[in-house]
Amino acid sequence: MARDLESLELEVGKFESDMNDEAGKVFDRLDAVRAKAPDIFKRVHARIDAKAKTVERVDALLTNLDRSNGPPTSPGSLNGSGTSSETATVPVAADPAQPPAQAPVDSAEKKS
Repeated sequence: MARDLESLELEVGKFESDMNDEAGKVFDRLDAVRAKAPDIFKRVHARIDAKAKTVERVDALLTNLDRSNGPPTSPGSLNGSGTSSETATVPVAADPAQPPAQAPVDSAEKKS
């Protein structure tokens, strides 16, 4: 092929045509992706809505717990500021390294 201005013009024209074909392929791909996008985003919104409902359920649960854990109504409540002189005792777990304590034996039982 000759390397002159006329050949150059033809080659540039062919190059532009090839680039337009490639651009058309890119636009076709964009159109295909664009067509899928609304359905995909509807599905994303549905998942987010489901998560929002879960968050609302947990919020309602916590709200109910907060309401039920209000100030005690009876004077002997464990967490209350009531006037009861009784104190709650919480059992303490035994230390596995120490032998279990034995109850004292009554002297009457020793003689038998």
